[in-house]
Amino acid sequence: MKPKIITKRKHLARLAAACLIVLAVTACLPFPRLNAAVDEDGLLLYMLDGIAVKCMSDAGTDNIQGWVDSLSSTAGVTGDLYVMALSRFGLGDSIDFGGYAQSLENHLREKDGGNLTQRLNTVHKLHSVGADSEFFGEYKKSALSADMGEMGIMSLIYGLHLANCRLTADGATAEELAQELLALRLEDGGWALMGTRGDVDITAMTLQALAPLYDSDDEVRAAADGAVELLSGRQMEFGGFSSFGAENPESAAQVIIALTSLGIDPITDPRFVTDSGKNLIDGLMRFRLEDGSFCHAEGGPSSESATSQNFAAIVSILRLREDIGLTPFMVPDRDEPAWNAGWTPSQEAWDAYAAYLAAHPELQPEPAESGSPVKIIVCVLIGGAAFAVCGLLFALRKRHIKNYIFTLSTAALLIVIIMTTRFSTPEAYYSAPSEKGEIVGVVTIEIRCDTVADSKNEYIPEDGTILPLTEFGIAEGDTVYDILVEAVRRSGIHMETTGSAYINSLNHLYERQYGDLSGWVFHVNGISSSVGCAEYVLQPGDYICWNYTTEIGKDL
Repeated sequence: MKPKIITKRKHLARLAAACLIVLAVTACLPFPRLNAAVDEDGLLLYMLDGIAVKCMSDAGTDNIQGWVDSLSSTAGVTGDLYVMALSRFGLGDSIDFGGYAQSLENHLREKDGGNLTQRLNTVHKLHSVGADSEFFGEYKKSALSADMGEMGIMSLIYGLHLANCRLTADGATAEELAQELLALRLEDGGWALMGTRGDVDITAMTLQALAPLYDSDDEVRAAADGAVELLSGRQMEFGGFSSFGAENPESAAQVIIALTSLGIDPITDPRFVTDSGKNLIDGLMRFRLEDGSFCHAEGGPSSESATSQNFAAIVSILRLREDIGLTPFMVPDRDEPAWNAGWTPSQEAWDAYAAYLAAHPELQPEPAESGSPVKIIVCVLIGGAAFAVCGLLFALRKRHIKNYIFTLSTAALLIVIIMTTRFSTPEAYYSAPSEKGEIVGVVTIEIRCDTVADSKNEYIPEDGTILPLTEFGIAEGDTVYDILVEAVRRSGIHMETTGSAYINSLNHLYERQYGDLSGWVFHVNGISSSVGCAEYVLQPGDYICWNYTTEIGKDL
């Protein structure tokens, strides 16, 4: 019997050593993620399929028509971009958008349709799904009768989209609207809602509107080529793009749609492949969740906006690659009814999809951030404790293999939880001391939400003041984000961030809570910035104001 005991001891020692090595590696390294730079058409269809399956599951149906019918219940609120994309991509089905169009009209009968930009966008949606009613005609006439130039760049963009669809305002042509957009072009070659630096999203959206004139207007072509070069220069290391200082998939999606509208393949064009070999699809895949949807910021929850925009972007790539000869993505082909596009990807593309699934049967989870020293120490302690428990079990002659498996599995689970969770109590967060260097000056900051002050929300003060004008000392290199963090901690104001210093919520007032264009923006000395709050370095005497906007700053 003695040799048998020695053999068991050796096996247990080896098992314990192997488990400790696995635990240590798990603690110190980030989790792996799927590299998207693989079979392109298969990956595109895989991404589309994932979104469609997720949306159909949420709608309680197993077919595309059922999904579209479910979107009718929220027409004019959410899901509109899905419908616009599906009207160009049938997924093999003949889809009837009549119910959706009627629901959208019913929604408009009850609402005034919002400002001019929102009304023009709605006309575009109605046209995309083949709406052709007396109400639509009157609504269109009302929306197109306004002076688009008076309402800024977004009204010009949507107005030009409609002109490209052969829907024009009285006396306004696509060429005239394009000239007004060209006049708003900034020195760096891009466009923006505010400031002097081109914004990725607005530049991409402007290119989408200008695309139908690219071949016929030399001035448009030159401006578009310059804007494409600007976008190329703004591409980030992992293939994606950022807007307002934070990388997000919506910005990448808008760039994709812009490029495909100009006939540029965003996957293979060398201007949009980074030095590390990453392309725009790699940029999107960073935000893909296990359920097939997409998040707005890496590590965040599923986002309807991000998912629907990515769906539209992928459709635009497939349309370009199939060379189906239709007009740019944002302009439906009126020679065929939009509700029966009559196009599905080629058999070669579907074969690539099958091959992709065979090669990648499972998506790996998104990576957790690398462990902090404290987390690693705790994980090592857990591993040591597990080893000690195994030793104790052996000494107590409780040597059944299940005991050891249970102990080591529990330790591994605890390590995974620790490494994938960001721990901080409210008390610790709000009481954290400021780690400033030498104070070089003083700045002032306030936080306001005047644009929604009349809302019946317990977190919104009647006067719109969340944080009154308050002074803070700054050290060399302090940013707007640094002072905001110090301000909310000192004042006990709720704040949520996603991604890298991207402000998702202040005082329980969330981004997109009051519409797709709502969220938090900041101004320094009354001027908006085209860089993020974590990149804006402050100077003594600066005045910072954080405002909640419902129209990306146009209402401030």
